[in-house]
Amino acid sequence: MREQILEKPLIGMVCAFLLACNPVNAADDPPKPALPAAVDLQVPIAPTPVKADGATHLVYELHITNFDRKPFELKRVDILSDSPANLVLASYEGAELGKLIRNTGAASTPPNSALIGAGAQVVVFIDVAVTGTKVLPHSLKHHLFFDRAQTDGIVMHYDVAPAPVAIQTAAPIVLRPPLSGKGWIPFDLMDIGHRRSLMAVDGQARIGQRFAADWAKLGPDGLLVHGSDKDNASYYSFGAEVLAVADAVVADVKDGIPLNVATEMPAVTTLDNIAGNYVILDLKNGRFAQYAHLQPGSIRVKIGERVHAGQVLALLGNTGNSNGPHLHFQVTDGPSFLGSEGVPYVFQSFIVEGVVDPAAKGFGDTTPWSPAQNAKPSQHTLEIPLKNSVVDFPEAH
Repeated sequence: MREQILEKPLIGMVCAFLLACNPVNAADDPPKPALPAAVDLQVPIAPTPVKADGATHLVYELHITNFDRKPFELKRVDILSDSPANLVLASYEGAELGKLIRNTGAASTPPNSALIGAGAQVVVFIDVAVTGTKVLPHSLKHHLFFDRAQTDGIVMHYDVAPAPVAIQTAAPIVLRPPLSGKGWIPFDLMDIGHRRSLMAVDGQARIGQRFAADWAKLGPDGLLVHGSDKDNASYYSFGAEVLAVADAVVADVKDGIPLNVATEMPAVTTLDNIAGNYVILDLKNGRFAQYAHLQPGSIRVKIGERVHAGQVLALLGNTGNSNGPHLHFQVTDGPSFLGSEGVPYVFQSFIVEGVVDPAAKGFGDTTPWSPAQNAKPSQHTLEIPLKNSVVDFPEAH
């Protein structure tokens, strides 16, 4: 199977928790320590509700720093609603919790990612899906359970109950699609690569790609590639018209970065070339649409130009930190790919034909994709697609 068409990740309102950290001890447990758990919790960006496939998603991060001289092990995270009060929306522990944790600064994933060393920090990446008839809360409560081994080997148990986190009330921005036609797949949308691309820029850690997607196109044969996978022109995505998602003003443009050889990453990636050729649109009210990896010489707009929704901005390419033709698209709160926070958005409408499995043998090049038997296309309005969905956008006029 050829390598999935994704770039490596393009490489906070800080809501500081007031900690009520009380050891949990039964009658036979060790006595309570004199001091509470020396951990600091923060939510850099409060969640904005965004709808996807009928559910409302609350996407955010918990930053946990250990100020103790000994490790704390995070055992469980409970997330509760304020309406109805104390309804458990999600609970994570064991291997499931471990998958949500990134150990900042670690050269590789440690055997126990939930073990927070002395002076260390972890980030827990949370996506709570509120489904069915559940009422969307106004704020979220958290209960975090830690273990800490004493010098004498006795393990103390802590229940950390921080202050509630308010949920943002502003609705996500509504956009037209950045592409047109059938068979588009948003790889890595709200998934591990983009979602966890936490980068410190200008002295502040941000996730510009929190809601980024790598859009690649299936052809009529159900494949991503026809012909040599080293030829950009063999990819159905290559050369597709990239469209303005709203009436906007062009905030920034970069051109002149040459095409990469498909399946190969560039020899050197820098802050100057990581996004390849790009266009950034100012959507007003602190929202910016960012388009990366565009074809050199194809950009049709200039800085300061006013564009209208659906206008052709450039052609889809394979430049910058990319190993194959695709459009990297994201919305942020500033005009920087790395120095801004990624924010949610929804499309006016789209159709989902089904879901692909990028890990399937031969996917994209030798084994054609087709919808599951008896599957029917589903219409979606004012939603963001889920990763690996096969999306049909309206044809451009």
